[in-house]
Amino acid sequence: MEAARVDCLRTIGFAFEDCVAAGYDLPVVDLQMRYRQPLVLGADGLLKTRLEKSRGIRLTWLYEIYDATTDNPQLCITGQVVLVPINMATRKIARRLPTELQPLFTALEGYFGN
Repeated sequence: MEAARVDCLRTIGFAFEDCVAAGYDLPVVDLQMRYRQPLVLGADGLLKTRLEKSRGIRLTWLYEIYDATTDNPQLCITGQVVLVPINMATRKIARRLPTELQPLFTALEGYFGN
């Protein structure tokens, strides 16, 4: 799921390293998963991710993992990950969206139509 999120950021032209260079980290502060059916060893998995409409400074990523072994992929796992910007110097959650991260949030909203 982390790789899908990082790949999505790269798709919109934002490298995670840019966030770190600006002095912010985006740690996971909440993770939820629901297993619906097993994705067995050797199966072809398909991971879909999208960003839920932002609420303040939280980035909520939604995930669906499918067994894509057959022509009719079956949903196996749903998940949700919440990230918040942390000021790396103070190690505190940013209470407002840092100006350095505004381009990221704008690009994500445009990409996902939020």
